[in-house]
Amino acid sequence: MWHSLLRRVTSLSPPLLSTPRLLAPPPFASVRSMFAAATRPAALAPLLRLSPLGAQRGMRTKSRLGRGTRHRWDMLKNMATSLLEHERIYTTLAKAKELRRVADKLITFGKRGTLQGRRKAREYVRTEPMLAKLFTIMAYRYRNREGGYTRVLKTYPRMGDGAKMAYIEYVDRDDLKMPRPLPEQVASVYAGRDGRKYKEKNPKRNTFVF
Repeated sequence: MWHSLLRRVTSLSPPLLSTPRLLAPPPFASVRSMFAAATRPAALAPLLRLSPLGAQRGMRTKSRLGRGTRHRWDMLKNMATSLLEHERIYTTLAKAKELRRVADKLITFGKRGTLQGRRKAREYVRTEPMLAKLFTIMAYRYRNREGGYTRVLKTYPRMGDGAKMAYIEYVDRDDLKMPRPLPEQVASVYAGRDGRKYKEKNPKRNTFVF
């Protein structure tokens, strides 16, 4: 069928009959091979350039944080160790989102308690005391939780460059469960009509102006 179709097309232009490429067998042996060739990255590149998303290389979902691979991973390892030590740190929103992946993964390694989990956690945690805390205190705290060990709390932008800042912390911390003391009631230093006792006895009435 392919040869007959090619002969009909090339009959209109005799010089094309001498080209061996037109008389060669079809490059696709089946529909599956045609689909595989059409969905290759080289074939999809022109379509990605025309798409609203643009040509995203590798369609990556992780942020590079403006750093190289070695620098980025060293920074995340240091931040993961600090988060295990203080259980709450203050950083930019982009770094907090990337650190959340590592922090949740560390708790999963700690809950497993296997030799492989210890070797994996040692790749991220820099100090031995924090590694011991991960497999004892943190693993026991989240023994009944199946995920969501950390949370990111957005806060005010940083002064100067306006970068988005956030707190990243472990949930169910002991500091959150302790009752906070009430602030002390300081007596007013002003006497007379400006004093606190006078204001309590003579509260202001709502006055409406029409």
